[in-house]
Amino acid sequence: MAQPTQTNPIRRAREVRGLSQTDLALKLGLRQAMIEQIESGGSRAKMSHLDGLASLLGVSFFRLSQEYGNWWTAQQQARAGQQRRKPGKGRGGRQS
Repeated sequence: MAQPTQTNPIRRAREVRGLSQTDLALKLGLRQAMIEQIESGGSRAKMSHLDGLASLLGVSFFRLSQEYGNWWTAQQQARAGQQRRKPGKGRGGRQS
């Protein structure tokens, strides 16, 4: 699945600070898999997660939540567009 070119702001801030997903997870009391899901768009971050992430990453909560919200919306729009372009079952098959 092709992803929008915009990078998740959480991932970008984490990488700039040289932290791993595991580092963030341990400091927030989450599993690494949850950080992975948040960064990939598979799961949306809760406000409480964004608050903790902003603090750990040294960024403004307002800015992080705004950028993350914009990124999330772009992800969902891209996924919806891809779903619309996929042919449905029964379409495009061989004709007798």
